[in-house]
Amino acid sequence: MKNEKVKTKFLSSIKNIICIYGLVFKTAPWYIIGRIVMGLVTGLKSGAEVFLISEVLNAIDRGESFESIVKIIAVMAVFWFCYHVFFHLYWGQMNAITRLSFQNKTQRIFFEKSCNLDLSLYDTPEFYNDFVYSMRYADGAMVHATDALGDLVRSIVGSASVFAVLFALDPIIAYVICGTAVLTMIFKRFMNHVEYKYNKLLNEQYRKEWYIDKFFNTPNFTKEIRLTNVSEN
Repeated sequence: MKNEKVKTKFLSSIKNIICIYGLVFKTAPWYIIGRIVMGLVTGLKSGAEVFLISEVLNAIDRGESFESIVKIIAVMAVFWFCYHVFFHLYWGQMNAITRLSFQNKTQRIFFEKSCNLDLSLYDTPEFYNDFVYSMRYADGAMVHATDALGDLVRSIVGSASVFAVLFALDPIIAYVICGTAVLTMIFKRFMNHVEYKYNKLLNEQYRKEWYIDKFFNTPNFTKEIRLTNVSEN
């Protein structure tokens, strides 16, 4: 029974994620495409940096001429310059413009929907609260989801490119680093789970402490304590 609930929850989450990205792509395709492209470029940058640095060190070990080493360094400089130009153009202009366009179109969808709704629905508190909450937070939630997709692409591409370069240089070191990264992720996930359980157990105690602190330190409450002589009772 528990496994079925977990499976249903997982499938529901996947369905919601697909729906969110589908809506983002429908309303502002260049916004989500830009985040994915930026994630790809940033991820490949990590592997390219490792590769170019290894080429410089290998050239020095091989005793190549100073001119050859300078050429590799020049390639690194051009690469970094092009990346930073693209980085500032994207985050300074393209991302802001496409994100604003997406948010405006999302809000327009809600406003057009509100114009066509039956007015009697607004008399239902549950509908009114859900609809207003969606209008207020939907665009922000989808922006965060799109940013998370870009970060995921960046992490996957960056890790894969760095691992590929390290594997070409020394497979043993590559496997050791990859294994260490996996163990670190597992440990962090375990610690997050432990912290969640810890906070959940202490949540009730925290609520009592906050209530007592608010009761005795908030001016309105302390005034009422003095007026009602609660200490004598």
